[in-house]
Amino acid sequence: MLKVKINDMTGGELISEDLKKQLADLASMAVEEEVGLEEVREVSLTFMDNESIQDLNVRYRDKDEPTDVLAFPMEGYLLGEIIVSLEQAGKQAEEFSHSLEREVGFLVVHGLLHLLGYEHREKSDRARMKEKEDKYLQEFEVFRR
Repeated sequence: MLKVKINDMTGGELISEDLKKQLADLASMAVEEEVGLEEVREVSLTFMDNESIQDLNVRYRDKDEPTDVLAFPMEGYLLGEIIVSLEQAGKQAEEFSHSLEREVGFLVVHGLLHLLGYEHREKSDRARMKEKEDKYLQEFEVFRR
C-alpha cells in the first residue's frame, strides 16, 4: 500500500480522520492503477489556508493569488507533494454545490495525476485528465452532490 504522509497545517478542524484515511486509500488506488506500487512508495499531502498556498504560488509559479491545489513532483521513492488549500476547496465546494469532502477528493486526485505526468494545457490532455479524475472519484464513490 502507498504511504500517504498527511500534514494538516490548518489546525485539523476541517479534515476528519475518516476523510484523511479515505484520501490515503484513494491516492493508493490511483497510483496502483497508474504505475503500480513497486515504483512508488510514498506521497505527501499537505492542507493549508489561502494565505500559505498563495505564498507558494508566488514563489513557484509567479502568480500572486491563492490556488486550490499545487503539485510538486519528485523522483524515486517519494512521488511528490500535493498541497491543497482547504479554504479555497470550501469556496469551490459551495460554488459547485457539493460537499467539501468531494472537492478535496477531486483536488487530491487532480494533484496526484499531475505528479504522475498528466497535464491539461491542451484540449485533448484536459479531456484525458478529466476522464481519469472522474474514473477514480466514481470508483471510490465520491460523487458530485
